[in-house]
Amino acid sequence: MENQKVCDVLNSLEVVHEEGGDHAASLVEASAENLKKLESVGIDRKTALKYGDTNETEFCILALGFSENYADGIEKGKLVNKEDQFTNLLNEMGDSLYNGKIMRAGSKRNALIGMFKKELFRDA
Repeated sequence: MENQKVCDVLNSLEVVHEEGGDHAASLVEASAENLKKLESVGIDRKTALKYGDTNETEFCILALGFSENYADGIEKGKLVNKEDQFTNLLNEMGDSLYNGKIMRAGSKRNALIGMFKKELFRDA
């Protein structure tokens, strides 16, 4: 299962309550619709509700994403899996080079360099 696809689904769910700080939380309704969306990417009801309240009415997408190792970061308020993004970018670069599309590969190379710069020179 591709982790970024799971992050995309988690990000698509409407947040009903959000808290920041050391105990950050982004709660969504444990509705049939939301649980069905998660099931479409391989997350069952039991797993989702493991990160919810005792009444099984809400669950935290941050806890689910990070605890189940689907997400490894947050960018612009959204869960991301940088490892998946990096792998996909490398695969696209390889496909571009293989197909002789040097210009397209160059733009992918620049995107890859940008990802590295962002991570390497991030303020500590």
